[in-house]
Amino acid sequence: MSGSDVRIQLGDNEFMSVQNLHTVGDNICGQALFHISKASWKTFQEKAYWWFLNVCSTGRFQMMRYYVGNHVLHSTDFGTSQINWFVRDSGPFVYKHTSGGTGLNGHLSDVITDVRHGADVRGVLESLGYTTKMDNVEISNTGNLVVGQAVWHVSQSLAPPNIEFKGNDYWWFSNFASDGGHYMSRWRIGEHTSVGATNENRQITWYTDTCWQLAYQHDSAGNELQGSLNMLRSAVKRGNRVKLLIGNTSVVPEHVSVRGGHVNAMIISKVLKGKSNIKEFDSTGVWDWSMVTTTGTQTTLKLRVGEATETADSRVITATEVTWFIDTRPWRKVLAHDKFGTVTSGSKVALRDAVKLGARVRYIMRFDESDSIEVQEADNIFINGADIGATHVRSVSLEPTPGSTADRRFQNNPYWWFTIAATTGSVDMSRWTVGEHTNRGHSSQTANIEWFVNYSGCLACQSEFSPAQYRVPGQRLLVVPIGGGHYMSRWRIGEHTSVGATSENRQITWYTDTCWQLAYQHDSAGNELQGSLNMLRSAVKRGNRVKLLIDYTSVEPEHVSVRGGHVNAMIISKVLKGNSNIKEFDSTGVWDWSMVTTTGTQTTLKLRVGEATETADSRAITATEVTWFIDTRPWRKVLAHDKYGTVTSGSKVALTDAVK
Repeated sequence: MSGSDVRIQLGDNEFMSVQNLHTVGDNICGQALFHISKASWKTFQEKAYWWFLNVCSTGRFQMMRYYVGNHVLHSTDFGTSQINWFVRDSGPFVYKHTSGGTGLNGHLSDVITDVRHGADVRGVLESLGYTTKMDNVEISNTGNLVVGQAVWHVSQSLAPPNIEFKGNDYWWFSNFASDGGHYMSRWRIGEHTSVGATNENRQITWYTDTCWQLAYQHDSAGNELQGSLNMLRSAVKRGNRVKLLIGNTSVVPEHVSVRGGHVNAMIISKVLKGKSNIKEFDSTGVWDWSMVTTTGTQTTLKLRVGEATETADSRVITATEVTWFIDTRPWRKVLAHDKFGTVTSGSKVALRDAVKLGARVRYIMRFDESDSIEVQEADNIFINGADIGATHVRSVSLEPTPGSTADRRFQNNPYWWFTIAATTGSVDMSRWTVGEHTNRGHSSQTANIEWFVNYSGCLACQSEFSPAQYRVPGQRLLVVPIGGGHYMSRWRIGEHTSVGATSENRQITWYTDTCWQLAYQHDSAGNELQGSLNMLRSAVKRGNRVKLLIDYTSVEPEHVSVRGGHVNAMIISKVLKGNSNIKEFDSTGVWDWSMVTTTGTQTTLKLRVGEATETADSRAITATEVTWFIDTRPWRKVLAHDKYGTVTSGSKVALTDAVK
């Protein structure tokens, strides 16, 4: 109940995400709602129904099944099982207020800042013993109110020591506001019938997960403002999650695709709000869905909840400025296979082991030889021997926008596009009209699939999978380097006097911290190869650390500056090595310093240790290809002041508290 992300394992082979949590005394229960009925681990049943789960730490679970698009209960039953719970911390809370909106701890401005920088947001309502992730978050135009919307919750009631679905169930949509307001809208599952709209005041604790990085921002015509499209597209192809900031609203898309070199994002975890108050829902109960493309095009679809009826203003096409973020968690590709399930890289064992450890799983499907890809996150996973089947239920049918090689839009009379992607190469697809129990086709195709996994937060980055094991950062990995050499060079402090050079053999344990992201790579003339200079420069201005890869040497500069739009890096923690052996030091004892600039220029300075004497080849200017990395840890600006010390944003208290 501290804003954490939770996954569960039910029995031996089923793994799933949890949408919300509720305490009952010393026990906790979670709703896992993203299931559709299956005929096997990799195929759907012909007659589809939602399969809602309520799982409790008592070991008891309840299954409630409603036919897709219909308020007809298929069945409900209870059971007991061994349940494993996996928790990923979201980070410390940033703001807590009373039910009347009076701040108790932290600062609302920090929540607003984090949202504008792409952060996930979770809320904890201690009076209810309830926590949920906000599916979308909106900041008011006045900048003094935050409203988080949580969509995926089904009506339930206390049945101590458990919680149970009520029967005759309804969707329970919530808007949580930083002034204490909790606005609720309830609609019967499978039909357009309101079960009431109410509002109450709640004490809420807000948690933000700041493991997000700006990748690309474009104007309403699709022109670059910050970052680069290449950076965003590359991240999507590496399995990273994506988030969009559209106006004042931050939202994670359920489905991402690349078509014609552009990124498309489907947003469906959103319910229409009132026109005059962002805390309230529209009284008519309407899904507020969007397709957003990096061309600057946004296409909407508004459907009445529980019906196939579109509103009068359902389909609107607008040119939209959007900021795209990518999460900075390390998504590791552990398996790739062709459409027949033949492994081309990684291993099925690595993927299966990751699932068993509670990893989140994302995958990229390529159905043909074009550059188009479909990217989804597994809502639930079933292990079948050496294989797994990943089910995704939060996608709706699309079609290419006429006249565009990149844009996509919702089909007329749209249907749910449920999929099960399997490591055999098969992708089973079940299609049901949104708002009706109408079968639109059940088929299977094959695809080349790449599988990516993530365990935890950006503050605990993961290392690469190996065929034998998974290395968790901070865990020792014994490496025996060639020779085990330890070469030492000793020079008297303050004078150029050698105290000897020796070498010995050592057993060494190596640790790596993989919380780094490529931001920019340029050739020796300063021309872009990967990422973008804008991305690097923006990260520097946000306080991120920087690292350079120059040829085969990785180094972190001691001082970074921005001048004339370019980034300069000073490197002084480096002593000259021998000409013929990179393990040895140069015998004359020389500092090997550099200034490196994104123009492609590298300038050296070589000084004898303890003296002001430069070497004969001290100052060399070379045109150098460099790869620039930025760390993915969340650096938060807590204070800004002018040259007189007058605070312009944040507070000195926040800085001193952080230092302490």
